[in-house]
Amino acid sequence: MSIALALSFLAACGGDAPNAANTGPVNCHVFDELDCASFHDVEPTLEVGTGVDGAPVFEPLSADGGLPVYYGPQGGYHAWLQARMTGLCPASVVFSRRIVDPILRFQSTRARMAASDDGWVASSAQQTFLCPTNVAGVSLVDTTVDLEVTLREDFGTCAGQPEPRSITKHVPVRIECPAGDDRCTDDFCHGCAAPPESYDCSG
Repeated sequence: MSIALALSFLAACGGDAPNAANTGPVNCHVFDELDCASFHDVEPTLEVGTGVDGAPVFEPLSADGGLPVYYGPQGGYHAWLQARMTGLCPASVVFSRRIVDPILRFQSTRARMAASDDGWVASSAQQTFLCPTNVAGVSLVDTTVDLEVTLREDFGTCAGQPEPRSITKHVPVRIECPAGDDRCTDDFCHGCAAPPESYDCSG
């Protein structure tokens, strides 16, 4: 299958909400030229990395687990997460990212997958909301968190598809604020600092 065909698969766009599932209904036409069962000839694999907005670029996580965060257009701090897979049908994949410790965050997006030399990667890294924590006493500044990433096939009600597969991986990552960014390190309303027991960020 060509990368051009892979990029033609329809997908919903991800949002900035800290806890959101932006998946939408499955368009069955994405399976017209693809035999999803053939991808099940091998066991599924999943690598978690970083990437860039709008391109199927996969960068492995740093050896020390550092995960850079960036201030988002709607506030808060985000990381660009990417996934590389084999053994799953690339036509309709739900890319879920979840922080399970020390806070709970989740985002889920139907991601377009593009062919690469080592499998299939999301056609765009997924903007993943991390800060502020909104949990009293919990800071994410230079903190290692348990990142859970799941890729699952979603065939909806489309006929003739195999039993859907999924694969999950847990990765410890350490939140890295941009150098010299006091808002990230010290601000609990808009950054990654620990909120006090009582606070008001509505103003």
